[in-house]
Amino acid sequence: MIRYIEIAGESHPADFSILTLAQLARKYDVDITGLAEVAAGGGHLDEQIQFIAEVGTAALNAGAKREGKDKRFTGYDVIDAMTVDLSLMETILTAFKEAFEGSVVFQKPSQTAKKG
Repeated sequence: MIRYIEIAGESHPADFSILTLAQLARKYDVDITGLAEVAAGGGHLDEQIQFIAEVGTAALNAGAKREGKDKRFTGYDVIDAMTVDLSLMETILTAFKEAFEGSVVFQKPSQTAKKG
């Protein structure tokens, strides 16, 4: 599911789909539910910031790819953006948590959707 995240006054697509979560889980060598534990992890502040930057980078790059945009982000780009606007960390974490709730990733079909 594509969401749009504002960075420095510019809107960027961010993909918080189950595939993006699975790729992050593989990077952290956990299953998807383990990824939620990493997010809640209570480690050192620098580890938490690094995790949020990894999530943001993965989601922003996947979103750009899905929409055919050339812009790609590095972890440093996301860290710099979070340094300028601390609310970006909350935005990324909220979208990440909503992906686990399923309402964003697994949307319900509309009332007019045809059945199987």
